[in-house]
Amino acid sequence: MALVPTVRVNSEPRLPLKHARVLVVGVGGLGCPAAALLGQAGVGRVTLVDGDVVALSNLHRQLVFDETDLGQKKAPRAAAKLGAHYPATCFIAVAETLCEANAQEILSEHDFVIDATDRWATKLWLHDVALRSRRPLAHAGAVGWHGQALTVVPGTPGCLRCLLGVEPGIEDPSCQEAGVVPGVVQTLGVRLAAEAIAWLSGRDESLLVQRFLYVDAQRGLQRVRRFAADPHCPACSQAYDQHANTLV
Repeated sequence: MALVPTVRVNSEPRLPLKHARVLVVGVGGLGCPAAALLGQAGVGRVTLVDGDVVALSNLHRQLVFDETDLGQKKAPRAAAKLGAHYPATCFIAVAETLCEANAQEILSEHDFVIDATDRWATKLWLHDVALRSRRPLAHAGAVGWHGQALTVVPGTPGCLRCLLGVEPGIEDPSCQEAGVVPGVVQTLGVRLAAEAIAWLSGRDESLLVQRFLYVDAQRGLQRVRRFAADPHCPACSQAYDQHANTLV
């Protein structure tokens, strides 16, 4: 059974959590807490996608892993450990990188997508694929002391490209180059799981749609800020949405 089986988040959910299928792309500092909380909530199936192996530098922020996991593939190790803790949830491991060749097939088998990747180029690509596949997506990103999270729902204006610009040109420092505070990614990982549960439960008013959570751990701030949807956005505008229907 789920850890807290008596909790009811909505009387009219989109589908019961025990029947829901959530895709977590990236099993790192963001994906580990998100996946664990989905298991605690009793989500029926959680697929973990990551082609990387566990490194010593990961352990301070990726709490699913320990020294015994070093050198092993992240997705299978996380699936095995989380499955043992939360047997009501089926954790499935995909120990490869999501790419053009497999993305649409994998996304089509899930109800909700969590972007827990760590590169901006990957985030923007996954964002666009989710919109084309008509799958809602919760995004989070973090570097240093700062991070942000938001949710994108196909057919609803407001997306990551509306916030950042169509071609944002963001530089992509690695964790080794810029570092990241463990508490920042854990905070955002919790929010990613909460966004998935809110959407599955029909609690649309709780979603970070046309607004984003900004975290500044250095100053002890967490703020929700609104942003305007771009009516001409090539990713989420109505014209694009109509065209996307022909791609799925």
